[in-house]
Amino acid sequence: MSLSTQQSHQISLSDLLKLSQNPTFSRYLKFQQGPESLFIQSAKEPHKATAEDLTFVSTPEQLQRAVENSAAVIVALEKLKPESIQRPNHLALFSTPSMPAAMAIILPLFDRKLDRFGTGIHPSAVIAATARLGKNVVVSPLAVIGEGCEIGDGARIGSHVVVEAFAKVGANTILHPHCFIGSRCEIGKYCEIHPHVTIGSDGFGFVEGHDQRRHKIPQLGIVVLEDFVEIGGNCAIDRATLGETRIGEGTKFDNLCHVGHNCKIGKHNVFAGGFMVAGSTEIGDHNMVGGGTLITDHVKVGSRMIIGGKAGVTKDLLTPGAYSGYPLEPFKDSMRTLANLVHLTDLRKQVAQIRKHLGLDKE
Repeated sequence: MSLSTQQSHQISLSDLLKLSQNPTFSRYLKFQQGPESLFIQSAKEPHKATAEDLTFVSTPEQLQRAVENSAAVIVALEKLKPESIQRPNHLALFSTPSMPAAMAIILPLFDRKLDRFGTGIHPSAVIAATARLGKNVVVSPLAVIGEGCEIGDGARIGSHVVVEAFAKVGANTILHPHCFIGSRCEIGKYCEIHPHVTIGSDGFGFVEGHDQRRHKIPQLGIVVLEDFVEIGGNCAIDRATLGETRIGEGTKFDNLCHVGHNCKIGKHNVFAGGFMVAGSTEIGDHNMVGGGTLITDHVKVGSRMIIGGKAGVTKDLLTPGAYSGYPLEPFKDSMRTLANLVHLTDLRKQVAQIRKHLGLDKE
């Protein structure tokens, strides 16, 4: 798509009204007022939004700035009582109880991500004769698709992506530039794999021999990503020694995460940046895990856990709840421990003084 075509892309107020009238979205997006003939070119921050832009405001200052800049559409938090402000007739106004929810509903209208990939098969792409590509697949420059691969309808394969022999990529999945999909690994539908991700690197398996050298255990398994999984940039997910490493439907990884071989991770989990889990660990569904958290190998983590950042999980964690720290504790206990640490030096000095006073320091 040309730049001029992108610039001419417009969202009408009626498009937003349809969203606000959708029963699934109506509780998060409520129309207040605005001219039906209104068109919007883009979504911008409150201090940059002008007469062709939509913006989101969470504070009175942002709301005032957006009105002064004559923003075309303002989506404001309900607690700001936006319906009570003085506003020009050309302004369209929506309210929401949750700004993240409103963004998730509206911003897909402005998302031109797929335009980055162009159309069709670029002549510099290398595609094996035995690979099978579905309808409307886009393959960008210098991508490589190996023998026997299956690429589903509408998939987008970015520049310099490598899909090794007999791997499968589901319909409407996006592989951003410089991804690696290892041989025989399986990627589901509507997944999104960000740049420099490695799916199907060898698991970290070695054994020490009588010669005191480390001998590699061949990693013969695969990685399976179920539908709607998203993997952030620079992540690595290892193939299994035997069988499969599996990531459940809807699970999301931030950047710089690592999953060891033979792990089984459930559905609709969220892992923040720097999360790492060692091999053969099982994690349930609907968990939220903070950045920098480490989980050791061969343990089980249940479902509906909240684990704070920088936590360390070294044994089975099966009771739903909020946890943090290392060693891991229930969240409130962990906060008390953290608060107590700053007093530790003074406490040691006080104990030393007491021992001296009691004559115990000579023992």
